[in-house]
Amino acid sequence: MGTNNDEDDYMSDAFLESLCTPAPGLVTVRSITRKRTHEEVSKKCLSDSTAPREAKLREEGLQKQVDPTNKGFSLLIKMGYKPGQGLGKNAEGRQEPVPITLPEGRSGLGLATAKKEIVDWQQKLVQVRQTYFQSSMAERYRQCRIRNQLTAARNLCFQLDAEKNITVPINPDYWPVLEDAHVQPEVTALDVSDGSPSSASCCEKVLEPDIPVVPDDDSECVVSKRTVMDEDSERILEKIVRYLRRKHAFCFWCSVQYESQDILMKQCPGPTEVDHD
Repeated sequence: MGTNNDEDDYMSDAFLESLCTPAPGLVTVRSITRKRTHEEVSKKCLSDSTAPREAKLREEGLQKQVDPTNKGFSLLIKMGYKPGQGLGKNAEGRQEPVPITLPEGRSGLGLATAKKEIVDWQQKLVQVRQTYFQSSMAERYRQCRIRNQLTAARNLCFQLDAEKNITVPINPDYWPVLEDAHVQPEVTALDVSDGSPSSASCCEKVLEPDIPVVPDDDSECVVSKRTVMDEDSERILEKIVRYLRRKHAFCFWCSVQYESQDILMKQCPGPTEVDHD
């Protein structure tokens, strides 16, 4: 039986090596992963080395003076500029170049500025509300105090006139006003500080929202009437105080009735509340 030399020897090394060689056009998964990992590491190393190099070159460029052959610099020299001095007519302007600020992060251009503007606006709004609330509370306290002082001055005027057998007031506003029985008594500042039952309602009225509300026509009339009433109260109080001093030699702010007008003028600091501070 004859042998055929053209047949492959399946036990030879050449045949085994041909089996281990990958077919053309096929790539293993392990080689692809290894290649991608190598590319990522290379890119990272390249970026890490590029950033410091760019920063160094940028600093060197900023520290370097402008070349005298530069057209813009030569134009400045022709206009009278000298290297090293400040800009402007009197050389009082900027001497150093404008610094370069590189944006950090990925927030986008203008987003940080917009957020800062919103925060600043909110802070200003809070300050405006606080200022409005404080001024409103101070004005309400002042008006309440004037009304209480007016009530006390009317009672004193009625009492002192009665001691002199004066049955008719010189001015109807100088004596206490007869209120209707259905009208609730006015809450004073002393009631609020003492914690009386009426203080709760007073606090509820005083501590209103600190945001101004656009009033309608009816509320505008109420506010205008209240303002006129408060102004009249202050004006009437001043008249009663002058009447008490002139008629009875009584100083409302000193709470003292002097023996005569001469003693009143000598010992009393003055006719107004400011004089007694």
